Amino acid sequence: MFRPRLSALYKFIGNGSYHNAANWENNNIPPNPVTTGVEVRILSNNSSECVIGQPVTFSKSSKLTIGSDCKLKLAQNLLI
Repeated sequence: MFRPRLSALYKFIGNGSYHNAANWENNNIPPNPVTTGVEVRILSNNSSECVIGQPVTFSKSSKLTIGSDCKLKLAQNLLI
C-alpha cells in the first residue's frame, strides 16, 4: 500500500471549536481544505470534545485520526 509522506501534522489538544487556534498544539489550525500529505489528530481527552462548526474538507491522501477516548461533534459537514 502506498502511503504519502506527511508534510504537516496538526494536533487538536483542547476543548471546543475546531476553528479556535487555542485548541491546537502551537496554536496551528489545519488548512481547509486539509491537503495531501497533511495529518490531523483529534487527541482531546474524554472530558472534552472537538466541535466542527464550519465545513471541513479532507483531500485525497490526507489523514484524520480520532483518538479512541475523544468526542467529535459535527455541527457542519465533514467531507472526506
